Amino acid sequence: MMHEWKRVLKELINSADKGKIAIVGVGNILRGDDGAGVLFVRKLRSRALPDRVSVIEAGERVEAAFDLVKRLNPVLVLLVDAVRFGGEPGEIRVLSIEEIEDLYAYTHRVPISMILKAVDLDSDVYVIGIEPKSIEFGGSVSREVERAVENLRSFFVELFG
Repeated sequence: MMHEWKRVLKELINSADKGKIAIVGVGNILRGDDGAGVLFVRKLRSRALPDRVSVIEAGERVEAAFDLVKRLNPVLVLLVDAVRFGGEPGEIRVLSIEEIEDLYAYTHRVPISMILKAVDLDSDVYVIGIEPKSIEFGGSVSREVERAVENLRSFFVELFG
């Protein structure tokens, strides 16, 4: 049985047809599971991907990364980040910008909708959220989130391989 997140991602990527796709890793690697997005793009970047797929490590500088994304002019942007949506640690969900705005409670992040308006990005944007176990400063990535990152990496490698 295919996980819901895999089905949704396949649909989104297929709907992008042959257009450019930007995969952006967001988070703070010094805060344990909050670094899930960064960890993911670092692992994915080491794989051969089609030219139409750009992998960007934003870290906590989402605003700066969106300037680069705008220049790429992708049809689809996938932000990968730790998101508290009430699931089990390591659970993966694909969320729309509307769904994510209420979930982003981190005060150090500018709301994504504001960034999108500021850069005038004409792309479909979704967040691949990974439920964190702990985002304590100085903590390490949990096994659950490490497993989720690897599952996500394997999915993309297989899809684009």
